[in-house]
Amino acid sequence: MTAVAAARQARNRAVGLDAARFVLIVLVVAGHLLEHLRHAPHLDLLYCFI
Repeated sequence: MTAVAAARQARNRAVGLDAARFVLIVLVVAGHLLEHLRHAPHLDLLYCFI
């Protein structure tokens, strides 16, 4: 793939989908981290919300 073709492909990306994917990844990571801290009532509520 040439540099021009790579630049065209980068311009055609859906920025909104990339942002949504990032938010979902952050929520998954936060949920996995909160699993270990569920003994605190406020963190348990946050875990259930996520």
